[in-house]
Amino acid sequence: MRRPKLGSIYQRTKRQPDGNVLALPTWWVKYYRNGRPFRESSGSEDYAEAERLLKRRQGEIVTGRFAGLEPERVTVGQLLQDLIDDYRLQERGSARMSEQRIRKHLIPAFGALRAAQLSSTHFKGYKLRRKKDAANATVNRELELLLRALKLGYEREPPLVLRVPRIEMLPEQNVREGILEHESYLKLREVMLSEGYPRYCLLLVVGYHVGTREGELLSIQWPQVDLRANEIRLKAPTTKTKKARVLPIYGEMKSWLEIDRKSTRLNSSHLGI
Repeated sequence: MRRPKLGSIYQRTKRQPDGNVLALPTWWVKYYRNGRPFRESSGSEDYAEAERLLKRRQGEIVTGRFAGLEPERVTVGQLLQDLIDDYRLQERGSARMSEQRIRKHLIPAFGALRAAQLSSTHFKGYKLRRKKDAANATVNRELELLLRALKLGYEREPPLVLRVPRIEMLPEQNVREGILEHESYLKLREVMLSEGYPRYCLLLVVGYHVGTREGELLSIQWPQVDLRANEIRLKAPTTKTKKARVLPIYGEMKSWLEIDRKSTRLNSSHLGI
């Protein structure tokens, strides 16, 4: 059998109850960086596969690209949790909405996978499944979160991700469509009340009147609402432009805000949540 010049390739053994020693079929490699030994399974019963792995690792060590074995083991779920923590630390206005998307869709689909295993096949399968229930734009926003998590892992010191795969996004219509007419707004509000979703009615009312983005709407907290001045003050970190601005309170907004403010049912710091 050929022997590599640097490092070694071997099979682990297991002692049988009768005392015989059995060689396990999977090949392992052993190599060194700065005198420290690293052992890694090739995941294959083919000696040539183990040889290729050993050469690749030795090349990474020589070029300084070897970051240890953690990048080979880190899961997508770990990277997504790091992204959630990063958004919280930066106090992003979209943090809550992003976390909902991550926990509801991305972690169930990708969480258990190792980041090193991700391929175009995984992304294609996700898009096909999600397109049945969501618009292309929604699927793209979810994939952008996944991509952001991978990039954060790549930028870590030492890196948790050795490569950031390319993710093809779905086509989107940039023109906003489906503007809610007043009659449809009233019907939707009544349906939400009758179907048992009263806590979201306030969000509908505010969103309909001021037309603010979903992330900005969900980030509004009661201390930002001034019913005397008829204003809702958006904080700079929560807006898309990162500039503070004021939303007017008019029409039905004030009565709904007053009712909701007094309600013990919605004793939360955020509107309608």
